[in-house]
Amino acid sequence: MTLVDSSQAILLTTQKVLTSFNVKVAEADIARSVGLPIKDSLKDWVGDQYVQAYEAYVAHYQSTGYLSARVLPGAKELLLELIERGIKVVVITAKNKQSAEIQLRHLGIPYSEIIGGAFRESKTEAMLKTGCLEYVGDHIEDYTAAAKAGIHFIGVTTNPLQELEKVSQGEFSTINSLNDFWGHSILQ
Repeated sequence: MTLVDSSQAILLTTQKVLTSFNVKVAEADIARSVGLPIKDSLKDWVGDQYVQAYEAYVAHYQSTGYLSARVLPGAKELLLELIERGIKVVVITAKNKQSAEIQLRHLGIPYSEIIGGAFRESKTEAMLKTGCLEYVGDHIEDYTAAAKAGIHFIGVTTNPLQELEKVSQGEFSTINSLNDFWGHSILQ
């Protein structure tokens, strides 16, 4: 929900997988899981079969599931501008790396590197490993990871379930879309 609104793609793919495992989960509960590692959510929903469910999820997402995602305002333009300025753009995501690559390539979103499967501590580690100067994210866990890494964070309010504007309490800047990035970035 920072570069891509993949909520519909995640919802539809998750529903398809859960149906194949004869499990029913409320749409609202699936929606709340967007941004979290899907493997963890599947573990909660299908129990011991979560590995098989995750494999089915990834296979479906990579074959056609990604097609219902859309680019969020300003994402392509911002990343292209950063790359043109010689700034390395690293996408650090909880999504499976190959799924993220397929998604970004399909939507024509440029990037320099992708680190997939990163959440909480592993996202902090990825930021430190890549020499990240600034991180933009849509989830409170993104802020926590950036804060632990000592990295400037900008919260984009495109994930309605996170309410980053409310929870920021002045700790970090929030923007409504990536079109507003330059007014809050340290990369000027």
